[in-house]
Amino acid sequence: MGGETLNATLEFIAAHAVEQAVSPMCRGLSVRTSWFHSWRAAAPKRAERRAAREELVPGVGAIFGASHRRHGAPRSCH
Repeated sequence: MGGETLNATLEFIAAHAVEQAVSPMCRGLSVRTSWFHSWRAAAPKRAERRAAREELVPGVGAIFGASHRRHGAPRSCH
């Protein structure tokens, strides 16, 4: 299973966990139950990283624009 496909599967299981038992869904979708629970436990950290990344995007865009779109990451980050 590819990364995006796996995430979609895990999100599907999480969305339906209230209605259906997790173990049979995992078994039916070929996902280890422990993997699902680890993914779910890591959700706050993923959200934190995503928020930090989104906070940086405007600043990086401003630096890139100020350089007249000439500098890439090595020059923009130092």
